[in-house]
Amino acid sequence: MFGIAALAACSRDPVTAQTAPEAAPVNGCLEQFVQEFTEVPAQEPPPPPAGICFDTPAGGPPKYPARERKVRLEYDRGDYFAVQESATWTFGEEPDLARNCIVAKLERQKVVLIVQDGRKESTLTRDGTTQRSADTGESYGSRIAFGGGPSQLPTVAAPAADMIREDSPYGTCLRSSGVMPGTSLCSVEQPLECNSRHQILPIEIRFPDAQGGTQIGRTTSLVRGPVDHAGWVLP
Repeated sequence: MFGIAALAACSRDPVTAQTAPEAAPVNGCLEQFVQEFTEVPAQEPPPPPAGICFDTPAGGPPKYPARERKVRLEYDRGDYFAVQESATWTFGEEPDLARNCIVAKLERQKVVLIVQDGRKESTLTRDGTTQRSADTGESYGSRIAFGGGPSQLPTVAAPAADMIREDSPYGTCLRSSGVMPGTSLCSVEQPLECNSRHQILPIEIRFPDAQGGTQIGRTTSLVRGPVDHAGWVLP
């Protein structure tokens, strides 16, 4: 897994705003690529309140009550293979009467999804047990938040769709701000007809977390080119 320290590896601002069209858009669609994406809290979490106790170390990682996720996406002309590892703090169903507290525990999950030649299957691994969609009928792949948001500048001005073009290490992205304060998204720019825009993850996304801070998701790698399917195997 990964920890708060992962933020330091991607803490350098990966995008630079462009008010002029120096940042040229991507020509055509991204048809083949491998992308890695990490989402972590932007700041040190607050100390636990009174009445919370732990069965696992409060320092995690991630440190209570933060949550983190990491996604690897391999995309090849409409087929794709994705792995998401996440860590989230949850609470036990019953309080610990002996310690007079509510028990917090760190839950780690791994979701693997394959979409290939019309086949769509996924698995969920949690607490050492793996469940398969082929056996349960559940869509575990829906736990992966795909899609990078708007990928093309609007053809007419609209206040709700204000976007700016920015440079990033992975090509041009479009920055849009959400209705909620502190929310913004920078998506890879490509034509609307590109199928991959529904799967490719944001270059950067910022949104408020439940503790009054900010959660930041960033692409840490985006490699264009042929994709090796040898690793496209479910657990």
